[in-house]
Amino acid sequence: MAAPVHNAVVVREFGATGEQCRGGVHPGRDYRAEHGTAVRATLAGVVVQVEGDRVVVESNGIWHLYSHLSEPAVRRGDTVETGDQLGLALGPHLHYEERVTPYRPADRRNPRFDVHVSRPAYGERVIATRFDTDRLALLPLSPEYAEPMARVLSAPELYSFIGGEPPSLEQLAERYQRQVAGSGRPGEHWLNWVLRLRPDDVLVGYVQATVTGDEAEIAWVVGADWQGRGIAREAATGLVGWLRGQGLERIVAHVHPEHAASAAVASAAGLSRTEQLDDGEQLWVLQLR
Repeated sequence: MAAPVHNAVVVREFGATGEQCRGGVHPGRDYRAEHGTAVRATLAGVVVQVEGDRVVVESNGIWHLYSHLSEPAVRRGDTVETGDQLGLALGPHLHYEERVTPYRPADRRNPRFDVHVSRPAYGERVIATRFDTDRLALLPLSPEYAEPMARVLSAPELYSFIGGEPPSLEQLAERYQRQVAGSGRPGEHWLNWVLRLRPDDVLVGYVQATVTGDEAEIAWVVGADWQGRGIAREAATGLVGWLRGQGLERIVAHVHPEHAASAAVASAAGLSRTEQLDDGEQLWVLQLR
């Protein structure tokens, strides 16, 4: 299977909520797609609908819906192969859904074309790439972000559960240099992003993932001034969606048992709490395969 657009960047995940989501919950996944971008079939099948700006392809009993097309290039009854062009995007995004029988709007499922992506081979480097959510741009870490992030991470209350203290600018710059360089251990990849709140054009926190083999351990921090706005939940959910596309089998996080806000974020991102404690923190797990 394949992504529906080249260099796919998710701008709104399945299950996202907000004013722009019909019915309160987003029923599919939106990909950045400027006007004229080629839209391609994620899986071989038969075209069962071409209506307005929407094309539907049935593959093994699953409907794959592609919406916001300006120029559909197929007709009902056509047979398409994986990667065949279905049309051109209207822009600024492509809406993609997967539905199971009887194919009503309520019969949607989390898009699964990404679970067929082969995970990186042992020793192959996994690289953090930019992706967007409803309000956030998740930008791969660079030492140049040390100065604004030192202000974001300056509140002592951020360290109540995770330990430590606010870093100085020099300490943070050195940390970012090490994180960008990576662990140097074969098969272990350090992936780090800063969170830019697009409406305000300001950095507000970070997310990170340590990928080892077929597992990723994730973490998130949002600055004290921006907490209580659903930013951590949006960022963690977006990160889990991005990691799905890397073909991983398991995502884990460690949350302090008394940190109710982080537990809510982990749950919203699809992880489930276990009874396992590691160094006083509770293990949360999302099994992808």
